Amino acid sequence: DITTGSPNVKIGVIDSGIDSSHIDLQAPGHLLPGYDAFTNTNSSAVDVFNHGTSTAGLIGAVQNNNIGISGVAPNCALMSISIFDVNGSTSNSIIERAFDTAVARGIDVLSNSWGGGTPSQIITDAIDNAAINGRNGLGCIIFFGSGNDGNNPPVYPSVLPNVICVGASTPHDQKKAPGTGNQ
Repeated sequence: DITTGSPNVKIGVIDSGIDSSHIDLQAPGHLLPGYDAFTNTNSSAVDVFNHGTSTAGLIGAVQNNNIGISGVAPNCALMSISIFDVNGSTSNSIIERAFDTAVARGIDVLSNSWGGGTPSQIITDAIDNAAINGRNGLGCIIFFGSGNDGNNPPVYPSVLPNVICVGASTPHDQKKAPGTGNQ
């Protein structure tokens, strides 16, 4: 079966924000009020790096509007959860706050196209809490990008047991080799 999602499925995009004025994300009820974990404030997000907006578009760009692309789940609601400041900085406590807020707001699915760095118990605990206790005890579905360099194994936190690691493959369903494009 194929589905394009449902408005009662809430997808949190933990990234650099979502440009809430982007025309291909405009539909009534499509963008939920955003949250900036860096400043610990509610906000209709601005995306200074365009990365969160790009991933949000892949997930939920409006279908059949004759603009741009269609996301894979255009009927779902999207929530921006920003973890970076204008310089691209973040911290373990900011990332922890982002996951805790997603759980508190009842987010069903969490998309994370960031990673790398030194593993952190604070981040791991926050991810595990969302995976186990999110969705009112059903657990959030959490996706992480494997990294853009073809490393084996993929980067932290995509290697954690309670997340789904996503990476690119060739047309022959083989893992993309390093240096052959984004993973």
